[in-house]
Amino acid sequence: MEHQRNRDTPPRLRANPLSSLRYRDNRVFWFGTTLSSIGQAAFLVSSSWFAFRLGGSGAVGIVTFATMLPLFLATLLGGLLADRADRRLLVLCTEAAQGVIALVIGVQAMRDAMPLPELVVLVFASGIARAIEQPTVQTVLPGLVPRGELLNIFSLNNLATRGSRFAGPALVATLLASRGAGPAFLVIAALYLLAIGQVLRVSVARQAALAPISLVEQIKEGGRYIRDQGAIALLLGVIVLHCMLTMAFDATLPLFASQNLRGDGAIYSSLISAMGLGSIVAALILAGMHSRRQRGALLFVGGIGSGVATALMAVMMNNVLALTSIFIVGAMTTLFMTLANTMMQEAVPDYLRGRISGIFLMSASGVMSFGNLGMGYLAARIGAPLAMGPPAVIFIVLLLVISGIRPVLRRLYREGMLPAGEGAESSRTAVGAI
Repeated sequence: MEHQRNRDTPPRLRANPLSSLRYRDNRVFWFGTTLSSIGQAAFLVSSSWFAFRLGGSGAVGIVTFATMLPLFLATLLGGLLADRADRRLLVLCTEAAQGVIALVIGVQAMRDAMPLPELVVLVFASGIARAIEQPTVQTVLPGLVPRGELLNIFSLNNLATRGSRFAGPALVATLLASRGAGPAFLVIAALYLLAIGQVLRVSVARQAALAPISLVEQIKEGGRYIRDQGAIALLLGVIVLHCMLTMAFDATLPLFASQNLRGDGAIYSSLISAMGLGSIVAALILAGMHSRRQRGALLFVGGIGSGVATALMAVMMNNVLALTSIFIVGAMTTLFMTLANTMMQEAVPDYLRGRISGIFLMSASGVMSFGNLGMGYLAARIGAPLAMGPPAVIFIVLLLVISGIRPVLRRLYREGMLPAGEGAESSRTAVGAI
């Protein structure tokens, strides 16, 4: 079987941006997780707009915090489970949970019977399910394609995740503007049902079975690996700064659309969609990239560019300029986050992949929950521009300083890969393949 024959071929970068979709299981799984990602993005924008209608910008901050906090609290748990359980079953269970929650919110919203506290609880529960799903998906992907396709498969996965920020809001924009949040959540529930149907068709479901260890030992093992791999630890630190200072502005966008652009739910959804469209363009470029050195240079460009574009967007008062700026924000943040994730995934051995993916997501999306909570309240008091712009400028300065004093980061920019030995396979032995 071609998939099995090529599993251990040396890693290389391919020029075809869709090359990993030649493999049937990956194609089906990618389509299913894409539908789930679209549902997640539509859920975020619908719950934010619904919260804005219920209680203004402060309520948006609370709901966004409740949505994203689980990414800080539960992604590591998801990674631990993914390293010791049936990964496909985990994906199916988490998608089912998110679909049921969307259905409940939709029905309650249409009955005008959804108080803000209930909405907060339900979006928090949905966030827990999403936090477990995300690292599990990351661990399934390497088992679906040969090793030489890892860059492509992770780029396409990020294309689905980032591009969903265009498709999800676009899907519900008209409903939010004309019918309200209720029908939008019913559409989201249907998306999850379709996603489950696709994941059920995947035949490659589980990882190699490893000698069992306790959850505590699992955590210690992942921590030791990161501690011993200096470049990974440094990159994770930069990711935390990036997500906290340049990506934690979701809670400010409803106010930005309402005050700066004098728009409604359609304008707000358009901003999210424009950012997603920028992500699509950037992810397609990365999927077809064939030069490691270009990857390293783009990692630096994406980091600096995301700060610059966010700072510029904060002062825009014109719809076209604001949409253009947030398009660039989407492209730059996708360049940075996709490349950082890909470089780490290439380096990490499979038996640790769930835990390291969980830590990556906890460091990335998780810290955004705290940033959004603060920015939501800050925007309500001093306005969206001051809440968004200065943190982005601070990140630019910090990235330049850190890059200047840490040679390992400059080496990463030059070579486009972690230093030799960072991803060395452990001697730990699998006890059989499933």
